Amino acid sequence: MVKYKAWTFLIGANLFWAGNIIFGKLIVAELPAEWTVFLRWVIGLILLIPIAQFIEKPSWDQIWRNNWVLIIMLAALSIVLYTYLSYASLKFTSATNSALFTTLAPGLIMLFSLIFLREKVNAFQFIGLIISFIGVLIVLTKGNLLQMFHTQYNEGDAIMLFAVLCWTAYSLLLKKAKGIPPVTLVAMIALVGAVLMIPFFIFPADSLRQNHFFGDRRGFIHGGVSVSRFVYLLESRS
Repeated sequence: MVKYKAWTFLIGANLFWAGNIIFGKLIVAELPAEWTVFLRWVIGLILLIPIAQFIEKPSWDQIWRNNWVLIIMLAALSIVLYTYLSYASLKFTSATNSALFTTLAPGLIMLFSLIFLREKVNAFQFIGLIISFIGVLIVLTKGNLLQMFHTQYNEGDAIMLFAVLCWTAYSLLLKKAKGIPPVTLVAMIALVGAVLMIPFFIFPADSLRQNHFFGDRRGFIHGGVSVSRFVYLLESRS
């Protein structure tokens, strides 16, 4: 039962990321990636901190003292690297390509768990891993697998692939945070991640186009209130 619950959470996380990519594609056309990440997590914090305090009633100071290195590493991998790079990649590649690279994450997590954590993988899981990789290659090469050696990959594809590797590292490291209440953990990662994003701010005066600001705000509300927060909660629970 626990195993199926974990798979359900992981599938749910990927479904939410699909919506996140679509809205991200719209937002990054109007606002720099670093501001997109920062503002969405700040909006998320407005909900996460009260929810964590009401439901889990954590000892914030104690959790931070015991896990500050882990929390900083998780924030750096998931927010500063994965989220920022995934938005940055959307300036150069399509939402479809970005989503395809994202689908590699579960397979890579399984593969690296086998290599680095020595977790057991049964035959069914291994076959699923191979099918996942082949499926992505088929779509990227339009059915001609040999074409993968001749296809011109753009800068955005490379950035997104690196971002997925960062998410894989985050997912493996997340296993060490099982003792931290999930909402509290996401809130602390969000807070630290937002702080870590501050040095990235280079905000040209004409980056925000006022005539599209309403659309951007809808994207921030979508990501800040629902998508990104649910994804991290589902990942932490799985």
